[in-house]
Amino acid sequence: MVTSGDPTSARVLELCEEIFDCQSYRSAGSRILAPLGRFMNAESMAMLQYRWHGDDPFITHSATHAVDPHYHELYNTHYFRQDPVVERARPNNVYYDRCAGGQLEIFTLSDISDYRELERTAYYNEFFRPIQVHHVMVVCYRADSARDRVIGLGFHRPSTAPAFDHKDMRRARQIAAPLMTKVKSLMLEEETARQSMVIDGLSSMTDHQGVLLLDDRDTLLFANDRGRTDLSVREAVGQRLNAETSPGMAELLNNCRRLPRPDRNAEAPEISVSLALSDGTAPLKVSAQALTGSAQKLRYLITTEAHDKDGPFAEFMRALGLTRREADIVHLLLQGMSNPEIGEDLCISVRTVENHLRSIYGKAGVQTRTQLIGRMISEA
Repeated sequence: MVTSGDPTSARVLELCEEIFDCQSYRSAGSRILAPLGRFMNAESMAMLQYRWHGDDPFITHSATHAVDPHYHELYNTHYFRQDPVVERARPNNVYYDRCAGGQLEIFTLSDISDYRELERTAYYNEFFRPIQVHHVMVVCYRADSARDRVIGLGFHRPSTAPAFDHKDMRRARQIAAPLMTKVKSLMLEEETARQSMVIDGLSSMTDHQGVLLLDDRDTLLFANDRGRTDLSVREAVGQRLNAETSPGMAELLNNCRRLPRPDRNAEAPEISVSLALSDGTAPLKVSAQALTGSAQKLRYLITTEAHDKDGPFAEFMRALGLTRREADIVHLLLQGMSNPEIGEDLCISVRTVENHLRSIYGKAGVQTRTQLIGRMISEA
């Protein structure tokens, strides 16, 4: 039953407290959208962040309440391109109301489209009808600091329920500022956590492998010491690579630019070249791969690895499927180091060394380090 009149200040405050109790974007469906749905008398809700790569929109965040997960996935991968709201939300459109450090617009789907025409489209009949959505009210928010992204919050009712009216819009406006402040913070936390995971993963690679991460403007986003040494990179993170200060990168960057943008459903293409090192040691294997993340930003992952870095045991280690850490432990084991010495060299505990050794022994089908070394020598 749809209530009439404006909510009391106490009810608005209670809702804001519920919203601010949400601690992660992953729980936004139950902790933010569910109470919002009750407040707005909506049968279901969806919250998404749209971004644009040129004229092409894509979705970076999404959460729903009381929406069939199958149709939610269909929207995210297909139907959002047919949604009139996405066209309305484009960055070059004008938003009139100031709100929470950005611009806000609240409208119904019937405000921006001819509903008689909309009801004849595949979008309405293949997407709206199966999930019993007819009346839609939307809150669109664009931050001043990120004009290429728009947060869209959709409230849904079936055809049997009353349409959203000016009273519903007034209710939405009452909670828009605290809502968007909270949602922005949750999205930022999620993006920061995702970036930290990537950086941690890159940092965990051993000194035997160099790693560089660049954007499509040749700006250095990450580099470990080995990568800097192998490719003579002198720029700091955040600086663009310069052919004069990093001459070894010029040809490699040209090859990177020739890589096609990877398709979402296909494995990213990779180029691989061999470079002679100035110190006369074994040639360097350099691989480059074009990547796109959830924000569809183009990145280039460049890795370096000296050929035959594992010496005569390289093929044996690859055949066993040893991890980088396990390979490091085997190298130290071959040098005659004890478990405590291996742990000290790799900055890990003795217990962790023992766990890795059990895994190595299992993969090699042996029970002791003596048996492992004997098998490696016999098969080298």
